Amino acid sequence: MVAIRVFGLSLVLGVAWAGCGDAEGTGLEEPLDAGAGGSGGASGSGGASAGRGGTNAGSSGSAGGGSAGASDGGEPGSDGGSSGGDAGSGPDSGGIGAGPSAGCGQAPEFQSGVYELAVGGLTRSFIVDVPSDYSQDEPYPIVFGFHGRDFSGAEFRAEDYGNLLSAAGDVAILVHPDATDAGAWELESQVDIEFFDAMLDALTQGLCVDEERVFATGHSSGGYFTNVLGCQRGDVLRGIASVASGGPSLEGEAVSCQAPLPVWIAHSEQDETVPFSEGEDSLDYWLGSDECDPDGAESVEPDPCVAYSCADGLAVHWCAYAGGHDWPGFAAAGIWSFFESL
Repeated sequence: MVAIRVFGLSLVLGVAWAGCGDAEGTGLEEPLDAGAGGSGGASGSGGASAGRGGTNAGSSGSAGGGSAGASDGGEPGSDGGSSGGDAGSGPDSGGIGAGPSAGCGQAPEFQSGVYELAVGGLTRSFIVDVPSDYSQDEPYPIVFGFHGRDFSGAEFRAEDYGNLLSAAGDVAILVHPDATDAGAWELESQVDIEFFDAMLDALTQGLCVDEERVFATGHSSGGYFTNVLGCQRGDVLRGIASVASGGPSLEGEAVSCQAPLPVWIAHSEQDETVPFSEGEDSLDYWLGSDECDPDGAESVEPDPCVAYSCADGLAVHWCAYAGGHDWPGFAAAGIWSFFESL
């Protein structure tokens, strides 16, 4: 166990080695209590340097400032390769309709903190935030947040970037994973799909999760991956939300997705890193998948979002806004409100 500090929080790293693990077989060790509160709050994650696919470095947010965050340092659609891939098989357990997970009614095997998990020969890391009043007898929604290229889970977790804690930290289990050393989420291979499967399996075994309410969101590279994940794990996810990205069909290639699902999409019309047309292509894909009326959009909160009329149990919200390659200030609350409605 190695004590570390992440954005001002004292966390403990639980390292999982192949063939090792705790008695419950999760391959993870519990950290000391890191506390569910706090958002990070060191200097902002707002694209502090160039080289993330954009031409200019974004301005960083101030400490705990709550600014929009990851500006024009984002990741272009070409990063993920040429294909979103065909639908893969879902994880061994869980799925929509599964209800309370195996971890319900048992002492939690996770606290708020940083964990590592061995997947496919790689050691992968992720941050877990558990509600401060967590009850082992209450199934909680779980939200996975995927950062943009060359950022980290800790940065996306922060108040001046993804800021999901402000909207859902008291009522949902939040997970902020890290991409591989390449810095971006893998869209062509199954490397990161398998990472998601492994995290979800471990967390549903070790915490009380409502397996009917598994969600994913992401920005830029993380948004592309969220769309690909929604395509390949539509039988597991209840809904997804992507910002400043595209997919699941990449570079115009056809894809075969597991199942339609509710989708929330935001894209700036002034995005010079991932073109606005990429977001429009994503919108068009999900409107077709969810059998929506493309002419039936009505204004919804938060402004400037609209909702389309879709098949029963499905929904598509589209938020075209003025900005750059950023994570807009309305995103965290808007995404969680959308997830809560499903």
